[in-house]
Amino acid sequence: MKSEQLKRRLRGSVITAIHPSYGVMHDSGAGTNGMRGGRTTLIIRAANSGDVSEAVRYANENGATISVRGCGCRFFDGEPNSDVVIDLAALNALRIDAATQQARVEPCVLTNQFAASLDRRALTFPLPGGGAVPMGDWLLGGGDMQGAAGLGFAQASIIAVEVVQSDGSFLTMAPSGGRDLTSILQEPGLACGGVVTAYRLRLQAAARSTVPWSCDRVVSTDRHLVA
Repeated sequence: MKSEQLKRRLRGSVITAIHPSYGVMHDSGAGTNGMRGGRTTLIIRAANSGDVSEAVRYANENGATISVRGCGCRFFDGEPNSDVVIDLAALNALRIDAATQQARVEPCVLTNQFAASLDRRALTFPLPGGGAVPMGDWLLGGGDMQGAAGLGFAQASIIAVEVVQSDGSFLTMAPSGGRDLTSILQEPGLACGGVVTAYRLRLQAAARSTVPWSCDRVVSTDRHLVA
């Protein structure tokens, strides 16, 4: 498959060396996964998991090395100065099911956006104490993983992850053998190693407090870990 064929199969876009924005993306780290002076020939801006799969298949068919930019999601054994870089910035969809207290979160949803959406539904999840951290960074090892008292660890609330494997196929993984998914995914040489494109999370009801008003009225206020 040539790059022109790849472009026709993607919802996202392909940035080559002749593209007007290639220089800016490359020098900012997009073209080398954070390292300047690399050999990257294609930067693929994935619009969804299907684009990630197509990018991986393209690299396999052309004997190209590959790495992933953004949000803590990595291609196992990928090279920092790779031929092809997959940019996941557009994978930022969020779906919350208040009835089942579950969520599907793509890796570039920001923690403060997730927190605000949970607050509106009186739900919560172990999150960092402030700022805007991509959920991929948070869930795959970005800092302290323990939430507020009583919420436990974020890893323990991952029900499953959606992965594009190293051959471009799709896999949904659930915890196994009493181990959380993040420790399994971070093992080198994993047979199903690939790019995490979404997380399915278990949510909790947010704690509530009552504040008395005059005339015996009471206002319920949702508390959330994020300030």
